[in-house]
Amino acid sequence: KRKDYRTRKDRVERQIQAWKSVLPHLVNAFLKFQSQGLPTRNAEGRNQVPWTIEVISLEGRGHRLFLFTTDATSAAVTLVESGIIPVSPDQPRLGFTIESLRFYRQLRRSGIIPVSPDQPRLGFTIESLRFYRQLRCVCPRFSINAFAKALDFYHAIPHMPYLADQLSNAYDCYLEIIQAVKKIVSAELKRGESWDTQNICPPCLYEVEDEPPLKFRLLAIMDGNNSLKLVDSVFRTGSVRTDTRKSTSRCWISSEEVDLFKEEVKKVCLNISHV
Repeated sequence: KRKDYRTRKDRVERQIQAWKSVLPHLVNAFLKFQSQGLPTRNAEGRNQVPWTIEVISLEGRGHRLFLFTTDATSAAVTLVESGIIPVSPDQPRLGFTIESLRFYRQLRRSGIIPVSPDQPRLGFTIESLRFYRQLRCVCPRFSINAFAKALDFYHAIPHMPYLADQLSNAYDCYLEIIQAVKKIVSAELKRGESWDTQNICPPCLYEVEDEPPLKFRLLAIMDGNNSLKLVDSVFRTGSVRTDTRKSTSRCWISSEEVDLFKEEVKKVCLNISHV
């Protein structure tokens, strides 16, 4: 009997690399869907055998038929061109609509905007309010797990615990596509890596003419790194899974940049001791 030496330690990393290999094609497919909408069937597609996967949207959940588009390199590309983000780059069996992922992203970013009770100029459908109520009943912070539960409750089906992991995979893919599109836009606008630093100032440091000085000009707070207890093996037993992903935000400072100043306090203390 052959011994299987494979482990689950590098499962996350293998999944990351699989997504990276198809990401450029998914970005092009996403831009094509945003500009042209759903693909149209042509004469060449009549001879193709349709295939189905389960699709989850805000409207419902069910199987849909798909045909490979003429320029698609994989099933994942065909799905994105049709407005579906698959949960796996290889042989997907489930996908989420771009609209549902965009809706969840907006909830995470801005929450719900209230409407004035006097002279209303905007209304919400009963379906949208019912969906929001399901979100609030599950968890007011709109986590991935809460959103997955809300989708199941909203579609009136039993909750599937695995749905949160699949939703997380699709949402990560969606965010990667959005970040790639932002990079393309920044490149077209000739905005380099330092553009944000040179053109955007923190609001707390804005000053106007004749502004009286404040007793405390700036208030700052530092994280206690309690979140490390959830991922670092020093605080929590178990093997760490390889994950080479890095933050794409320009507000994030890398460890290498921070380490340039790690000896500053020691140097100052030594200089003081020699005085």
